Amino acid sequence: VERLADRFLLRREGERRSGSLGIPQLGAEQLGDDEAAALTQRYVDWFAALARDADELRRDPAGRERLHAEDGNLEAAMQAALEVDPPAALAMASGLGRWWIEIERVPAVEEASRRALAEVGEGWPDLRASVMSVLALLELDRLDLPAAAATAERAVEVAEIHGDRLAVGRAHA
Repeated sequence: VERLADRFLLRREGERRSGSLGIPQLGAEQLGDDEAAALTQRYVDWFAALARDADELRRDPAGRERLHAEDGNLEAAMQAALEVDPPAALAMASGLGRWWIEIERVPAVEEASRRALAEVGEGWPDLRASVMSVLALLELDRLDLPAAAATAERAVEVAEIHGDRLAVGRAHA
């Protein structure tokens, strides 16, 4: 670990180390294609699980600290997910959307959300509705009221078609 830090492949943040490159990028050069793909998928899966909990974590000081500490990894995992596992990227956008808005990562959440929605098509309606509601919040923040209303209405429609009351509630939020 110290050698990686000395070569600027890891950043020191107190006792914690974080990658300036995502772990899959570091290991991919040393692995075969199948091994690199499996490593990337495990990386995405790990951070997708954290992203699913982001809404709950952002309400707790220790959770907020964890999300801040993992911010670079979450963004790298999101980018990897957009390439290798679009449904995971959609789930990450759903989980991270409000957190990234709160910490003013608007371009990141907007780009990831729009790309994830485009990649999954009509699948995963509950997640699509959640991501659309985040996009509606961004449009509302920009005072683009017609776009915000249209996106929010579409989010509610998608959630209602799916019949998921939680997704309907999120879409209305």
